Amino acid sequence: MSIKRVSLISIVCLVVLLAIGVGFARNYVTHVNPKENGFTLQECNFVKQPFPLQSKLSHVLLVGGTSGIGLALAQQLVKNGVRVTAVGRSEPNLTSTLARFVKADLSSMKEARRLGKLFRDDDFDVLFFTIGTTVMRYETTSEGIEKDLAVSYLNRHVLLFSLLNNGLGSKTQSTKNRPRIFLVGAPGFFAAPEIEDINWEKGYEGININPHMNAHVFNEAIVHYISFKYPNVSAFGLSPGLVASGGATGAFTSNPVLQQYIAYVMDSLFQPIDHYAAQVLLPLLVTPELSSGQLFNSKGNEIKPNPWLAENLELRSAQLVDLNDQVLKRHKLDE
Repeated sequence: MSIKRVSLISIVCLVVLLAIGVGFARNYVTHVNPKENGFTLQECNFVKQPFPLQSKLSHVLLVGGTSGIGLALAQQLVKNGVRVTAVGRSEPNLTSTLARFVKADLSSMKEARRLGKLFRDDDFDVLFFTIGTTVMRYETTSEGIEKDLAVSYLNRHVLLFSLLNNGLGSKTQSTKNRPRIFLVGAPGFFAAPEIEDINWEKGYEGININPHMNAHVFNEAIVHYISFKYPNVSAFGLSPGLVASGGATGAFTSNPVLQQYIAYVMDSLFQPIDHYAAQVLLPLLVTPELSSGQLFNSKGNEIKPNPWLAENLELRSAQLVDLNDQVLKRHKLDE
């Protein structure tokens, strides 16, 4: 048997195994912790009677808006006549005059604080946070923050509190028009955080998924914390699950036939990213029925909180916010 044929068989087997694994994972993420009698996207007003997005949105901030879910959402927004400000490392593929790009390295808390000052006078209808990473091996930023914590959560913490404490939403007269904050992560996930050393000051060896799991819980905690403490805004958690961007097939093989097959399998298993942006995210951004603190799965349906947080939602959310404040203070990044 030729090497080429063995390679072909290996790739096909890999795709089949990936399909099985992703099928189970997608089913879990889609149906994780559904809330009984909770919000269901297909029953919302916007889906039943769509209205022009411009009637509800004029300016959206997308932190992580230069690729992935953030870029897909930005493209949908400008197509519907909504101004966007996209933040990221590289300029996005957005040619519309409605789009503004702000370059920033959000592994840096100083950069996040700079953005807080830059945006303090902007009237955003929606603030959408999707930037993140999965490191799994010990690595710190130049500021001494464990990288997964810095990129997947702490920059959001710094930027949000900078804006909130500067009066975000205080000019809004009606609760229906107060700014909405959406944080992408994995709310509702069953993991309990490791809270003895959230910055992993002692380091760790080998592969460790716990820093990333912590970041997911922190992102959910700040949603609840804001819903309790800041009545002038609404905060929500999003668990998009697995989405297909359509650009990764070349990583498996250069064979165009196999690329088409892999793309078909991935599109069948993963929710296409454009579909998620247009059919799930856009309605959630504007539909009036939402209440601050709600969490949504990949279909836009409401899910229950993380079980550890749910034991005392207000107290434990505040505890995690405080622990992250302590990390910032310890590294002199709190000002």
